Amino acid sequence: MQSFPEIAFRKANDEDAEFLYGLYAEKRDDEIACFGWSQSETLSFLKMQFDLRRKAYEMRYPHAEYRVIQLSEGPVGEMIVYRTRNLLTLVDITVSGEVRGRGIGTEAIRRLQNEALEAHSGVVLHVDSTNPRAQRLYQRLGFVGTGEPDQVSIEMRWARAIQAE
Repeated sequence: MQSFPEIAFRKANDEDAEFLYGLYAEKRDDEIACFGWSQSETLSFLKMQFDLRRKAYEMRYPHAEYRVIQLSEGPVGEMIVYRTRNLLTLVDITVSGEVRGRGIGTEAIRRLQNEALEAHSGVVLHVDSTNPRAQRLYQRLGFVGTGEPDQVSIEMRWARAIQAE
């Protein structure tokens, strides 16, 4: 697997709003396409959902860090991490379709795992139960499902962190 030492993280700022919205909309393209909506209906819905997602994250994960994943050519993804004393929660990670499949998400998650090791903390995430590709990625990185999945998501914890608890 290719290593990406040039991956950098930086705090998301107001200038990233358009990029982050575009990334979110791209992630929902296939799902929204089946509705048969006009472009204006689609844009209105996606904007509403994007804003609601942000508000929900802010309520559930106050003080989460919104990171932009960067390569030398510019922003390519987003990683939202919520830190507590003993746990890092990967709230969300999205990599642009233009660079997806090149190991960028894998590298970003490995760096989060290294951060957790250094802090002696665990890593937890929730993955959509309808996203087997992401589930396989997390399993390859040592995450295991904990508990019963609900209809929306599966909680996964980093196996090394579980063994350390």
